[in-house]
Amino acid sequence: MQLRLTGGFYERNQQKDTSVFGVNEGDKIKKGTPIVSFDIDKIKAAGYDTTVSVIISNTADFAEVTGVPAEKADLTRVVIKAVK
Repeated sequence: MQLRLTGGFYERNQQKDTSVFGVNEGDKIKKGTPIVSFDIDKIKAAGYDTTVSVIISNTADFAEVTGVPAEKADLTRVVIKAVK
């Protein structure tokens, strides 16, 4: 699955000060692998929206891709279900 993460603070080049990436472009990851972590307090203090969009760019490779509504995402929550 090919993912793109984006948010208002990303588009304003704030990710250097607020984010830690656990993977690099092209990495193969497994369930539970931390992709990125954010300093939410720092983002809010800078006045940015903390909403992050997850975009799947290869949905045609799957029979079904469904977003699972959640207030917040962490390692214990499923936020995307994909069926090959």
